[in-house]
Amino acid sequence: MSDSAGKKTPKSLADVSHLFFSKTGPAEDDDTRVAAAAPAIGGATAGRRTRLFVVTGGTGAPGKSTVAVSLAHAFQTTGSVAVLDADPRVPNARFYMGAPSWHYLTPLIGEGQVSTIRLESGLVSVDCTGTRRADDVIASGREIYLDIEGEPRGSVSSVVIDVPSDRLEWIAPVADRVGLFVVVARPGWDGFEEAFGVLKRLSVDLGVRSAGLIVNHVPDNDYAAKFYAKTRAAAERLLSMEMHFLGGMVREESLASEQRERGSVIRNRPDTVFALMLREAASKALGSEEAGQAS
Repeated sequence: MSDSAGKKTPKSLADVSHLFFSKTGPAEDDDTRVAAAAPAIGGATAGRRTRLFVVTGGTGAPGKSTVAVSLAHAFQTTGSVAVLDADPRVPNARFYMGAPSWHYLTPLIGEGQVSTIRLESGLVSVDCTGTRRADDVIASGREIYLDIEGEPRGSVSSVVIDVPSDRLEWIAPVADRVGLFVVVARPGWDGFEEAFGVLKRLSVDLGVRSAGLIVNHVPDNDYAAKFYAKTRAAAERLLSMEMHFLGGMVREESLASEQRERGSVIRNRPDTVFALMLREAASKALGSEEAGQAS
């Protein structure tokens, strides 16, 4: 964050719209280098602490559930990982994890929450689509304990929460414990506006001072870097908010249908460029989270 952030605050997003359309962006390489220097996933953390990540995005299908589940799979190298599906309208996270159909359909047909279960992949699926408060699921303390069906009560190493931006108030009771908020954006001006709206809600409603950004369905990495640079400039000038570039996900048309049929791309198609990018994003997310905890 620069010392000048927020000192000359534009009145609205329109005041920095030229940043999005200009050919070059401010300090694009600085944050890219910082993100690339993040430590790779692996090894144990000091002490016993459950890492907590929130993945969110706008209503224009940016791919937040794809990212949430992929991050969770990548984090399994550090221990047990739980995914909290907090999207009551479209609970795709559990679907992409390979949960049984009844586990996916229950919130949609209004039959209440389902049990917390460990899936074949090793991920723990937690239904948070109902009325339970976030702090009922995530009790206070450094470690997060879950009642997993068929297992003794125990802690998990990481928790990834998939939540839509219009339900971010659900996170409010535990927002100060979140190591990293990850905003997933789609390309284009509409995606830029959506992403900024999510960042504004995080800043104003939850007091979040930093967030990671993943730009999904991009044509190439150069586009993703420029999109991030514009978003960073707007967030810094309008919200005094620090941003971390986690990466861009280049579109591969055939993978969307495969994910619907076979589950997470990062697990079932680990050889694809998309899966590689997701693993790199996970590594950067872990590095950003650890840096935030150390500060």
